[in-house]
Amino acid sequence: VTRGVSIFVKSKYHGEAGSGHAWSYRVEFTNEGVDTVQMLSRHWIFTDATGFVSEMKGPGARGVTPVLRPGDSWSYDSGTQLET
Repeated sequence: VTRGVSIFVKSKYHGEAGSGHAWSYRVEFTNEGVDTVQMLSRHWIFTDATGFVSEMKGPGARGVTPVLRPGDSWSYDSGTQLET
């Protein structure tokens, strides 16, 4: 929990896809604090089995910058492809 916000991520492997391996993931944010918060940007770091690092960053997620009142949750699904 950071600044009252907990983040839970669950990933799923979907097997080989082209020249890499396909993964999906669900991210859930829960505001456990007393203040209303807004997710303005995201920054995810993916590391494959060889140590190769790729990053994904940008505003919000899925075109949304959700506002979470105390006790609110918000989630989204996405995916990525890694070489290993």
